[in-house]
Amino acid sequence: NSNVISHILKPCPEHTLSAEEVTQLFSGNTYVAVIPSRSLKMTVYVDPNGTMKGMQNGHKFSSKWKISDKGEICVSYRDKTSCRLVLEQDGVYKKVKVNEQGETTILVIYELFSKGNIHNY
Repeated sequence: NSNVISHILKPCPEHTLSAEEVTQLFSGNTYVAVIPSRSLKMTVYVDPNGTMKGMQNGHKFSSKWKISDKGEICVSYRDKTSCRLVLEQDGVYKKVKVNEQGETTILVIYELFSKGNIHNY
């Protein structure tokens, strides 16, 4: 399947993506992701125009996104915006929260990125 995006980055144990890498990974692509804390799976198209459209538990939703100067992906849903870093660990991309002690909590695990809006969201 030529639509699947292969690893853009060189494999290394852990790598925090730059703003450019995050943009390249998300913008114009559809991802399948899991939220481990809630056992939720979602499929989301990330439109280069700054909107995200997706399906979660059979419900359609939309939100807005942008990339911060620090390379975080910032997602605005309803009236709340959260900005989080994206890591690559052994070829798997993860959205994480880092607390003041530097401890990392995995919020989202991205299972797959495909080019384009493959589900026509």
